[in-house]
Amino acid sequence: SRVRKEKIKAFLLQILSVLVFLPDTEGIHCDYASEGILIITALYIGLNNRFYQVLLFLLAYMVTTGEQPGLFILVAALCMLAYNGKRGTAHLKYDFYAFYPLHLFILYLVDLALLRI
Repeated sequence: SRVRKEKIKAFLLQILSVLVFLPDTEGIHCDYASEGILIITALYIGLNNRFYQVLLFLLAYMVTTGEQPGLFILVAALCMLAYNGKRGTAHLKYDFYAFYPLHLFILYLVDLALLRI
């Protein structure tokens, strides 16, 4: 059908756009470079199917890094699978705003401690 052909055409155009501009991520020193762009693309492609989304996420990770997923990547994948797509009842927005810089600071301190060993 015409609608299906248009959807396929749009999908292929999106993939082509990502592939064309992917090398630029390295040149402009984009955060996470091509790895980040491909993982975001995989998450977007699998948007309507959680299992498919996680599978593409893990595949994109392995293709871009050449490594098996580590513990934190697997925990992230499990959290993605557990998410039901609905907003929770707890209003923790500002708690997460505080958590993000705090956890980065803690990781920085751990890194400093490990460098001294």
